[in-house]
Amino acid sequence: MGDRPRQLFQLQPQKTVLGTNNGLNYINFDNWRYTPDRKGTIQSVLVKSDGKAGLSPAWGVGDQMLVMHLFGGIGGELAEPRSVPGTVTGHFAFGLGEVVRDPFTQELRLQVIYDQVYSHNPNGIVSGRTLWAEYTGNLQRGWLGTRPISDVLVNIPALSHTYELGDLTFSPLNELHRQLVVMMARYRTGDGTGAAIVTPAQSCVQDSSQALYETIQTLHNQVSGSAPAQAWLADHPNDPQTLLFQDLVSLGQRLQGQLVPLGIARPDWRDNATVLTGIEPHDTPQERRLFSNETTLLTIC
Repeated sequence: MGDRPRQLFQLQPQKTVLGTNNGLNYINFDNWRYTPDRKGTIQSVLVKSDGKAGLSPAWGVGDQMLVMHLFGGIGGELAEPRSVPGTVTGHFAFGLGEVVRDPFTQELRLQVIYDQVYSHNPNGIVSGRTLWAEYTGNLQRGWLGTRPISDVLVNIPALSHTYELGDLTFSPLNELHRQLVVMMARYRTGDGTGAAIVTPAQSCVQDSSQALYETIQTLHNQVSGSAPAQAWLADHPNDPQTLLFQDLVSLGQRLQGQLVPLGIARPDWRDNATVLTGIEPHDTPQERRLFSNETTLLTIC
């Protein structure tokens, strides 16, 4: 049985932060400030960059966003042990945000689905795709009321668009989900060992980032390897879809710089990303920009 606070997922935010610098300052600092004093509270914050008209987005059923999920450590009298002084155990995951019509109230609301790259644990949570109400709000094993949680819903048209370039059709969000499905399956089986254990080189954030890296590589190879797609882009330089694709390329380049800052990918990222236990890989070729549109933060303390 799961719980989902209605106010947290309504489209009208409780607070709005305007301006790129103000927004980045809020994301980097204010979102996690004073968490002990905010225990037992929820809030939704709309962060809008410079030059964006209107205070609220024009949402429609089916609109999709990239989700970035974080949770912090448990403090207080039952605080979690700190394996490294000055650090707190946390968790990161990607996911999908979507505008849906609530079957009970008939109002539009946000729905959050996580793609959890999750190591084995005694709490009954396994690596896989799961609803917010099950992962966070489950009354038996959910994290609601137990630890501080922040979900960032990033609304970037270049990410959520389904591209049709000549004979090539692809969706960046769908491709990211596909790569995460492979990674989540690897975690469930432990790559055939039966155990998925967190290490400095293998963790939720490392391997979710690996899935993002593989997404960028796959989309790059698909488009660069398709003559009809290249011809379509050359023949339609001013098409809105071409402009969106240029934004996507720019975003991919910036993310690539963050994921592989020295330009050299880890060997396991290059060679082992699509290997499932007992299955050979197919012959498929292998921070500011994220804030360029609207960002919604759903925070629980």
